[in-house]
Amino acid sequence: MSPRSLLRAAGACLAALFALALPGPPALATSAHEHTVDSGGQAAAPLVEIYTTPSCPYCKALRKYLHARGIEYIEHNIAASQQTREAFYATGAHGVPVTVIGGQRIHGFNPLRIESALRKARALADGD
Repeated sequence: MSPRSLLRAAGACLAALFALALPGPPALATSAHEHTVDSGGQAAAPLVEIYTTPSCPYCKALRKYLHARGIEYIEHNIAASQQTREAFYATGAHGVPVTVIGGQRIHGFNPLRIESALRKARALADGD
């Protein structure tokens, strides 16, 4: 097994552990193709945007991960409209989930890269 295959397998195991260990998100009122969530249940300017599909297990793990940490996000369901799919493909992605944080794209469910991108975006926002 190649090192890359081992990393993918480890990532899949990590995603499964997060999905099992984290509580599910609260019921959300959603539009046909996207919704905004924050820790207080109110709309907010997004720092994080995610591109997902309803049936993707890694997308579900990503939503649980973000919700459990109180990270605000806008979710774009790429299965809902042509406009959303076009925005998704404009990110250069070919599969979901894709997380966009401060202009940085993260393909797949990768908690370490998400945390790193959040730290960078917060530091830029704070002027550090």
